[in-house]
Amino acid sequence: MGVKNKKSGGQAAKGGVISLQEHPLFIYEEDLIMNHVALTGKISQDIELHTTGNDNSVTTIHLAVQSDYYKAGEEPKAEFIPVTVWGKQAETCAVNLIKGQHIEVEGRLQHRSYDKDGEKRYITEVIAEKIKFGAKPMHKDDTGAKKSKTQKLA
Repeated sequence: MGVKNKKSGGQAAKGGVISLQEHPLFIYEEDLIMNHVALTGKISQDIELHTTGNDNSVTTIHLAVQSDYYKAGEEPKAEFIPVTVWGKQAETCAVNLIKGQHIEVEGRLQHRSYDKDGEKRYITEVIAEKIKFGAKPMHKDDTGAKKSKTQKLA
């Protein structure tokens, strides 16, 4: 157990290919299991704050993340990732974030199931641990000048 730096000693395996564990720059931890996700994208839907039966605040941010993989001549596609935010962080997001705004999210991936209308459904989502707010989207005012959108709170 512990961090190991496995070196191939400059010798490549048959055919000049070495395994990842044999690569001189690879640090290998036998017992290391990590669930860490980092995403950057735009908020694709308005954010709604909800309260659970235990008075916990929760919101789901639908994050549009541009895919790096697309065919030549085609427009890049977006992946829409649900990001669940809990507690005070959820309240802060609901007040300060708006549709179209860029954000950076760090968290962990979670796969769960739930029942809706007697049917079992499955969801894979990111549980947010850190959120960095980016610039709010620009819109044109009556004069044609670009201004940052602001959200009025009731």
